Amino acid sequence: MSTRGDRRTFRNEDLMLRVTTDIDPKVWDESRYEAFLDELCGSREYQKDSLRTTLRYLLGGKYVSLRALAKENFDNNDELQQRYGSWSGMEKPSIARPTFLLN
Repeated sequence: MSTRGDRRTFRNEDLMLRVTTDIDPKVWDESRYEAFLDELCGSREYQKDSLRTTLRYLLGGKYVSLRALAKENFDNNDELQQRYGSWSGMEKPSIARPTFLLN
């Protein structure tokens, strides 16, 4: 983040929601799908990473909703806290974050 006068600039990657890699393999074992991802994505590692992250979020059993993921990230990310000021500020709908995405 940089500051110019009364304006702040945030880097997009600092505001992204991160999905934990600490998933119980009894619940979701992504290693079982590596051969499939290799066949599907070839050498495009960024694509494999995106699919792994999405599957961990959807199938890992850590998050009951997108709101739970957002709250975990807010609690652990100083940039999100500075950008939104409070959890209610982040939770408040906007054009960039419609209400239906947090339900």
